[in-house]
Amino acid sequence: MKQDRFLSLMAIGDAFGMKYEFVEHDQTATSADLSYGPHPKYTEYQTAHYTDDTQMSLANAKVLLAFKENLNDITADDFIAAWLEQFKADPRLGYSKYMYGVLSNSKTVEDFKNSLDPNRGHTGGAVMRSAPFGFIDDKDMVKKLSLMQAEITHNTAAGKISAMACALSIYFLRQGGKRESLLDFLDKELGHNWCSSNNGFEDDPHNGLKIFSSALSAFLKGDTLSDVLLTAINQEKRADTDTICAIAMCMSSCCDEIKQDLPRSLIDKIEDGNFGKRYLERFDTQFLKAFPQPPKSRLRANRSRP
Repeated sequence: MKQDRFLSLMAIGDAFGMKYEFVEHDQTATSADLSYGPHPKYTEYQTAHYTDDTQMSLANAKVLLAFKENLNDITADDFIAAWLEQFKADPRLGYSKYMYGVLSNSKTVEDFKNSLDPNRGHTGGAVMRSAPFGFIDDKDMVKKLSLMQAEITHNTAAGKISAMACALSIYFLRQGGKRESLLDFLDKELGHNWCSSNNGFEDDPHNGLKIFSSALSAFLKGDTLSDVLLTAINQEKRADTDTICAIAMCMSSCCDEIKQDLPRSLIDKIEDGNFGKRYLERFDTQFLKAFPQPPKSRLRANRSRP
C-alpha cells in the first residue's frame, strides 16, 4: 500500500479521521476503532468519503502534472483554476462553510480572488493541500510552489510556514531522509522557531501550524500505519482529525520505516465513485511515474547528509 500510493492513502486517512473532526472524543481509540463512520453532528457527511483535504491535494497534483516540464511557468491562477475545476466536477462536502461558498459561487478565477481575504487564513486550508509539492525533485521549487499556493488563501505566517513544512517533510522523506532527522531538517530549512507563536502557532485546533505539528507528531511516533492513525486520533480530545490523519498518511506513504498494516475494511470500503478509490489509484500511478523517487545511490548520499 505504500510507496506506490499517495492520494489513495491520504483519502483513507481523510475519511477515517472525519468521524472525529472537531468533536470531543475519548482518547482511547484502539485497532477495533479502525473503521469508517458517520460524523456525530455533520449529518450531511457520507461515511467513507474523503473531504476537501484530498480533493484540493488532487487538484494541486494535477497542476504539477500539467506543468511537469516547465514548473517555473505555474502561476497562482493555475492553482485556483484547478481547484474550481475539481470542485465543480465533484462538489464535495467537508469544506468550511466559507470556502464552500467561495467555490460554489465563483465561476472564474477572478471571482474566486475577489471573494476572499487571504490575510485572514490562519487555518489548515493551505497545509492540507501542500503534500504534492514534496514530490518535486528540487527543494527550491518545493518551497516556491507550496508557498505560492498558500498565499492565495492563507497569506499568514501560520498558513505559509505550515504549508512549506508539510511539503518539505515529504521532500525529505522522498530523498531518503530518516524520521529521526526530519525535525533537524525542518529546523535547518525553516528556522529553529518555525513552529512557535512568533510564526503564528496557536493552541487552537483550527490553527494551521497546530494541525501540522499534530500530524508530524503522529507520524514520528507510529511504527505502522495503524499506529499513526490511532496516535493522530488519541493525541487531542478535539482536533481537525481528518486533516491530521490525511497529512500523516501522506508522510507515511513516503517512509519505509512505517509498516503497512491497515485493516482490509479501511482499504476496501473507501468510497469508489467517479473520483473515488480506483480513480485515485490510477492517478497515483500516473503521478508517481511522472515524479519518481530519486535513485537508490542518491538516497544513500542524502541519508548521510540530510
